[in-house]
Amino acid sequence: MAQGQERRSTYFIKKWFQIRFILKFVLLLIIGLAISATLLYFMSNQTITDTMKYGHLKSQLKCTYDLLLPSLIKTTLFSVLIVSLLGILLFAKTSHRLAGPLYRFEKGTERISQGDLTEKFKLRSYDEMTVLAEKFSQMTIALNQQIATIKSKTAELSALAQKLETKLDESGSPEAKKLSGELNKVVGEIKNTVDFFKV
Repeated sequence: MAQGQERRSTYFIKKWFQIRFILKFVLLLIIGLAISATLLYFMSNQTITDTMKYGHLKSQLKCTYDLLLPSLIKTTLFSVLIVSLLGILLFAKTSHRLAGPLYRFEKGTERISQGDLTEKFKLRSYDEMTVLAEKFSQMTIALNQQIATIKSKTAELSALAQKLETKLDESGSPEAKKLSGELNKVVGEIKNTVDFFKV
């Protein structure tokens, strides 16, 4: 194993989703086999009946083989076609239930990265990843609350810095005025950074 690669020890991470997906795939295979077996049964039954009507024992075996192979090819091709169509429908539906939420997550995280902490992740109840959407919404709510607290504390700090500057202006100390100016500059930078977020 290459350095830095980790081997996954748990293969069923979202157990119920993965089990349902596997069962749908197995059901699709069973349907395909049932269609193929049914078609083969009816086509080979017809072939044997026709051969017994017209022929002798030697020609019956030869004709049955000759007629069974095209029937087998037809049923296999028909079964593959039906299973492929069902597979496309099944996987399109499943991929839609995954791709839709992924698209919403992409757009939502894009808005959050632009500072919009009011973003809520809303998925349909039958979509996959509803738990993840709830966790993302909880995360943005928590971030929103933290940023609101920081904004409030920054406003308090700014007010205190203004009071301090007023008091220092009264005292007339140049060093105190310089420190007051630096403090106001830092408070302004913090305020600008926090104002990036929409809460």
